Amino acid sequence: MDILRGIRVVNLALNLPGPLAANRLARMGAEVVKVEPPAGDPMELYSAAWYREMAAGQELVRLDMKTQEGQTRCGELLADADLLITSNRPSVLTRLHISWETLHPRFTKLCQVAIFG
Repeated sequence: MDILRGIRVVNLALNLPGPLAANRLARMGAEVVKVEPPAGDPMELYSAAWYREMAAGQELVRLDMKTQEGQTRCGELLADADLLITSNRPSVLTRLHISWETLHPRFTKLCQVAIFG
């Protein structure tokens, strides 16, 4: 099923909700880039098989979003993206310069799904 062919997704969400959503989008044909911190996604530590299943068919990029270099590289990924998936609190997104208010003026076609609770 390739109904999302041509759609590019950048997934910054860790653990389960974001990776599950990204996995479903990839299975529907979207191109998904999974961005993880340098230490990786904690899900890989507690369930390596599940992690591999959720990340299947996605490009993996490790970035330190706390650095200017990581934020610059993330911006490069977002320049061609249609959707950003995040799972951080709004204050963290602001601190990392990836809040909606920061990104929308730069990437006007970008949509964002924020999963937090």
